[in-house]
Parts: sequence; C-alpha cells; structure tokens
Amino acid sequence: MKVGIIHTFYGQKGGEDIVVPQEYQLLEENGVEVTMLTFQNPKSKVAQLFLFIISLFNIIAWVKALKWIETERPDVIHVHNWHFASSASIFWAARIKDIPVIFTLHNYRILCPSATLFNDGKIFTDSLQEGFPFSAIRKKVYRNSYLQTFWLSFIVQFHYWIGTWQIPLQYITLTSSMKHLFMDATTNFPSEKFVVKPNFIADCHYNFYDREDTFLYIGRLSEEKGIRVLLKAFSDKKYKLKVIGDGPLMSEVEDFAALHSNVSVLGFQSRATIQEELLKCTALIFPSNWYEPFGLTLIEAFASGAPVIASNMGSSQEMVIDGKNGIHFRAGSAKDLQIKLHEWVKLSSGEKILFSKNARSSYENNYTPEKNLELLTSIYNKLTIERAS
Repeated sequence: MKVGIIHTFYGQKGGEDIVVPQEYQLLEENGVEVTMLTFQNPKSKVAQLFLFIISLFNIIAWVKALKWIETERPDVIHVHNWHFASSASIFWAARIKDIPVIFTLHNYRILCPSATLFNDGKIFTDSLQEGFPFSAIRKKVYRNSYLQTFWLSFIVQFHYWIGTWQIPLQYITLTSSMKHLFMDATTNFPSEKFVVKPNFIADCHYNFYDREDTFLYIGRLSEEKGIRVLLKAFSDKKYKLKVIGDGPLMSEVEDFAALHSNVSVLGFQSRATIQEELLKCTALIFPSNWYEPFGLTLIEAFASGAPVIASNMGSSQEMVIDGKNGIHFRAGSAKDLQIKLHEWVKLSSGEKILFSKNARSSYENNYTPEKNLELLTSIYNKLTIERAS
C-alpha cells in the first residue's frame, strides 16, 4: 500500500503544520510507503490575494495534483489542509484518477468561514443553522472583512453544490465532540463517513512526585484561548502561574504580570524548556473558550504526568476526565476556575500523585505513536480493501 499525503502549509505555522510531518515520519519509519504533495500559503500580500481569488478552483494546483498522482500512483490519498493555496481542486484530481480520499478535519472551515466557530470574544455558531452563512458575512468573521468572508463562504458553498465534500470516503475528526458537531450541522456528513483519530506526540520523560506549587499555561495568548479568564482567576495573587507563549494579547499579559508578582511571563520557549516546565508544574491550566478541535498541549501534559485543570468545552471536555486525569471548570468563568484552583491546592500529595499517574495512563492508552500508527493503517487498509472488492 502506498499512501499519498496532501497538505497546504500556512503562512504562519499552525498546529496542522506540526502534525502532518509527524504523521508522514511515523508512517515512513514503520515501513509504510508514503509520498507527500505540499503547497505553501505565501506571506506576500499580493501573492495571498491572487491565490485567494483563484481558490474557488485553482487550475494550477489541480494540474499539479494530477501529475503527482500519475507519477506517484498512491493507493489512497490523505488530505489535511486545502485552504487556500491548493484550493479544493485537489479533491477533484483524486476523483478523476479514482483514488480513495481521506480528509482530516483540523478545523470547522467547511462549516463556517471563521474556521473556529468563535468571533468577537464569544462562540459563534450561526453558520451551522444557515444554508449560506450570511450572519458570518455580516460579522466579518474572516479577517474582519466583508468581501473576504463572502468570498470564502461562496467557495465553501460552491463545493457543497458541486459535491466536492462528498468525495472523501472517510472523514477523520480529532475527537468525538468534533465529530458530532459536523454530524449535527448538516446532512452532508452521515455517521458512517466519520472515524475519530486523535493526534499524538513522541514519548517523553514523566514525573509523578515532588512537583512544585506553580501552575502552568502553554499556548497562544489570544481571546479564544481564555487568557483573560486565566488572568482574572490569578488576580487574587494566592497561587503562582507561569505563562509560556506569544500572541495578540502579549502586552496585556505582560502588563498584568507587572502588577501581579505571582505571574511570570516566559514568552515563546523551546520544546526542551516546555518539557522541563511540564515536569515541574503542579498542573497545567487549559482555559480555552472555544470548540477547540484538539489540544496538543493537553497530551504533552499527560505524557509528562501533569494533570490538567481545563474548561468544560471542546476537546478538553472529552480529553480531560474530571476527577481522574484533571479537573473541569465552567468555560469562561474565572470565578469557577478560582474555585477549582482552591480545590486542587487542598488535595493531599497522594491524591495529586494519583492524578499524575492517571494523566500518564491517558497518554499511554490513547496518544502514543504506536496507537496512532494502528489507527492510521486501519483506516487506510479499510479503504483500499473496499476499493479492491
């Protein structure tokens, strides 16, 4: 079996751009013949505009995909991101060549032009109830632009009309909650087309004992990540917090830390430093305010033996098991997060160790490379067997 992977890399590196090379390497290292076709979203504004305009159906990308399929002859094609340099034309290249397609849904773009179901500081699900997302256009959910939101909305809807989103024989979602969001949004996604396959990380060091009393946040410093909720919860200065990351709210976080000696801002850090901090912290805080499709930070914490105090929304609601590998708090509520911080601090060392061991077990049972390889190959084998029969 030969697997072909297609991915469009973002201008600014995102989580998908980390996951795709990891999956490629995992397959290659375990004897699976794999080939990859990549596209790159440009940083130049002029180039971005040109590619965005032709992303209704990029003929250049379509021809490139056809030639790649003819040369590489994959048995199955796994698409990760089509937006926007390749466009959805790549699906039609696979259709013409009669190659079965799998599509990993890393975000909600084919449901809403926001891609996040989050806008203006709150959850935005209006597009899920509309045939055409007029509400999203009025609210300028894509790049704060009426025109760009309309064009992206039209592109996605156009591909509903011509049947592009029916081409994949299998959709991969990263969690069950994400799967149900897609199934509930439209009849275009019957349940039999879905399979849940989480992301993974390589194994690392872990620690159950002698953790410090400092809480840890890792991630983008932005509204949807719950940064303002996080800061408000630590405003009473009772507990220490380290913040790792960068983003649009960086100056606000730094200003807060200047007035609150219990908060330290480390900024962007290397993987080695992040791993070191995960091994030391009492718990990771994951205050996300949106339907996050997955949390790589969550599984990094689990692998390290760090329990997680997380909002009860999106992936964290499913991945963090309340009272076992972490604790839930009500999404968007700094007061409830404070209550859960107090509850955590009052736990005995033995209870905290049990949480740490359960966190590590969550990683070992669900998020290792070995588990992911097993899931990936079973998905690929299923489609190739069905095609041959």
